[in-house]
Amino acid sequence: MQMPKLVFFFIYLMSLFINGCSSDFNHPRACIGEVFGTFYSIKYYSKKPISQKDIDTLFEKINRSVSIFYPTSIISKINNCSQTHTDYIFSNIFSLAKKAHHDTNGWFDPTVAPLVRHFGFSTSKTENIDNQKIDSLMLSIGFDAVSMEKDIVKKTHPLTELDFSGIAKGYAVDAVCQYLKKHSVHHFMVEIGGEIRVSGQHLSSSQWVVGIESPFNGDTSRTVIKRLKLKNTAIATSGNYRQWHSYDNGNVVSHIINPHTGSATPSDVISATVLYPQCGLCDAYATALVAMGYKESVSWLKKHPDIQAFLIYLDTEKNVKTYSTPFFYTDN
Repeated sequence: MQMPKLVFFFIYLMSLFINGCSSDFNHPRACIGEVFGTFYSIKYYSKKPISQKDIDTLFEKINRSVSIFYPTSIISKINNCSQTHTDYIFSNIFSLAKKAHHDTNGWFDPTVAPLVRHFGFSTSKTENIDNQKIDSLMLSIGFDAVSMEKDIVKKTHPLTELDFSGIAKGYAVDAVCQYLKKHSVHHFMVEIGGEIRVSGQHLSSSQWVVGIESPFNGDTSRTVIKRLKLKNTAIATSGNYRQWHSYDNGNVVSHIINPHTGSATPSDVISATVLYPQCGLCDAYATALVAMGYKESVSWLKKHPDIQAFLIYLDTEKNVKTYSTPFFYTDN
């Protein structure tokens, strides 16, 4: 009996699809390097290798747009009150930061840069905590007072500074993912300094496996306390357990600042890990959850069921506890 042409064509297409996937998985590839003061890793399956030069060029464009360490970057010019036109990268990150700021009721705020500097996290450690200076700096803190008209940033207070470090790595991960998909790469894991996004599947499993790091092993140890199986999502972790200062008088300050009060006293949330489709927003939400503290974080997460999170926190007696949203799945 002769097979109908339509059925034959369908089977032929399915054969191409299956053989194509198999062929991709026969070509596991990796691309690694340094960026943003950390390392990046791209693991993917493709018959053709991607261009590492293209990836590094993309990172260079992001740096020249939003790196505060580039004196000629767009963000540096804005912080110095030099009128300049933004580019598409700056505009995208600005819009993403505005969304995160709004979603978190201001707990994610990229204008806290002067406070971060005052507490010695982008410069040398400050000798003391000057409350009067903090009160003065708070006058220029507040992302609500910054807007963009077409491609020009408007600041209500001239001393307001922007620092997108709490969202830029995640945005860069998303940008690499867009590049990969544009070049017909659909099975991959992209990581920049612990911010991760995965797509498709791993050869040995239907899902990619990533780990959550323990915050209790000093500055150099990387002990995994939880493993997760992920597919088509992003993950980011923020914490106050690596970047902090202590003083002779017993004061301890964290690099994650309370944008509402200017306080750098570490919150009771030691670490926050967030799952969300966009890595840029994962990055920002995780930072905000640490700043909020435990009670505020749990309340906020219950109002945002589309955001999954895992918190490590200290209870009132300084015992280490954990909290997971209902659909935050861990493998152990």
